[in-house]
Amino acid sequence: MAIAATLFGAGLVDLFELGATWEYGFRLLCAVTGTWLGYRGWRHASTPRESLVRGTICIALIVWLFSEAARLASVVAGDGMQPAVEISVAALAAAAAACYVSAAHGRLRLSDEVALYLDAATIFAATSAVMLVLGQAWASDARDAQLLTYAAFFLALLGATAILDLATLAPRVLNGAYGILLGILFGGVGYLAQLVVEPSGPIAMVVHATVGAAALLVGYGGAYWSTAEDRSPRYVAVADLLRGWLPIVAVGLTPILVVLLVVRHDPTPGPARFGAAIAIALVVLFAVIRQTVLLRDREEAVRRERALRGELASAEALYRSVVERVPGVVYVAEAGVSGRWNFVSPKIQELLGYSPEEWMADPDLWQKQIHPADRDRMLLAEQSDKDETYSGSRWEYRLIGRDDRVVWVLDDEEVIARDAAGQPVTVQGILLDISERKKLEEQLRHQALHDPLTGLPNRVLFVDRVMHALTRRRGSMGMAVLFMDIDDFKTINDSLGHAVGDDLLIRVAERVTAVLRAEDTACRLGGDEFAVLLEDVTVAQANAAAEPAGGVLRAEHGGDPLRDANEQVVADGVP
Repeated sequence: MAIAATLFGAGLVDLFELGATWEYGFRLLCAVTGTWLGYRGWRHASTPRESLVRGTICIALIVWLFSEAARLASVVAGDGMQPAVEISVAALAAAAAACYVSAAHGRLRLSDEVALYLDAATIFAATSAVMLVLGQAWASDARDAQLLTYAAFFLALLGATAILDLATLAPRVLNGAYGILLGILFGGVGYLAQLVVEPSGPIAMVVHATVGAAALLVGYGGAYWSTAEDRSPRYVAVADLLRGWLPIVAVGLTPILVVLLVVRHDPTPGPARFGAAIAIALVVLFAVIRQTVLLRDREEAVRRERALRGELASAEALYRSVVERVPGVVYVAEAGVSGRWNFVSPKIQELLGYSPEEWMADPDLWQKQIHPADRDRMLLAEQSDKDETYSGSRWEYRLIGRDDRVVWVLDDEEVIARDAAGQPVTVQGILLDISERKKLEEQLRHQALHDPLTGLPNRVLFVDRVMHALTRRRGSMGMAVLFMDIDDFKTINDSLGHAVGDDLLIRVAERVTAVLRAEDTACRLGGDEFAVLLEDVTVAQANAAAEPAGGVLRAEHGGDPLRDANEQVVADGVP
């Protein structure tokens, strides 16, 4: 609303041709409005940096307001306030420098921050030199010299502010840093227009409106300045490009400016010529300092790189030593079934007979070496690697070595990298050889379900098989259980010894299993008691099998110490 009301006032001044006093009054009104906007933004700052930057912008606007008031008084009083106008340039420069440092300090690396200040100073000095060299033809009196000074200041500040906005990736909106930048541009163009052309009538109002709009834009942009950044890839690329080329162009103008100063020889050089010479000298000085800082920064970067290389080499050697001592295969691979293996420790050769180079060269070698019984299960599990919720897993499966050995492995992996969509792209893991553990587990399972002396199933396994046989009974076919024991077994143990008794139990087990079918089950229940499960038999077949059961153990023993033992088997069948 304040901006709209100010622009409406400009229209009234132009419409009624109220004269220079009203035109400068309009500029003062714009400066008041811009200062009010800046003050309002400072009051609503949400962070200490925003408060500091907006506060310095508000101070700069107050200085601007003071200069416009001095100009208006000068017009009314007849050039009585010119010194005050000149002082305002220095005050504006100080406020701009404070705002610049407040906006940049701490947001970049120290070396980058110093480089930014030097680049900004180079561009400021080069732009000032260009304006002062070219503006000598227009500055014919004290008023023109002041206008040239203001035009040079604003346009030089424009270049320095642009390099700041590019370095800090300021958002490309008017209510922020780019609003300030546009306001500075309007100010420079307005003061330059006053210098180049003699404004009168509608042209005068346009020129004064441009200067007034500059104050409004600076106030509006400063009221909303923030530390937000625009990191869109295209903007970052363009910002980096301009950030690098603007200082180079500024330095490249120096020889041209020197030639122009020499060509335009003036036996009585004025302040503009003297100021241009100083500005050119500052450009050279800042460029030399910038290159010195850049050289030292590069030397420091080289030293850091060498130190980091040494640390990296030491860390790599330590990591390699640790990895090679790990009792397993450490790997880093792309997620997925056919993901490439980026690293495999040398233990792979000991585990499967393949060198790390061979294993990494063929992305499909892993799935080819999975045991056929485990392949479908593992390939299905590997498909979950691409799920964004997947973080890692542990699997046990078999791999086939180069020599056809079957190796049980524990594969423990976790996700270490994801893409922009959150899906896993890289996993790290370790393959541990658990073949001995699996063998021991199998032995323990066998011992838990089998008699350790005879190797026959024990009572637990026998009962389980009986229960399964009961559930599988079909039609007229049934099942039968034969129970057998050895008469006077205690006498054999006591007279011939436990070794002979154990040998007898073993031979009984062998003879029983020798006459059974593949689908039948013999069991040692304990002591000298045995049982036999006959499946898919009729009652008659079961009774027929029970009758000759006692003759199973009767055989010639030659010199066997059991030949005098009375081996009588009593069998009972349960259909």
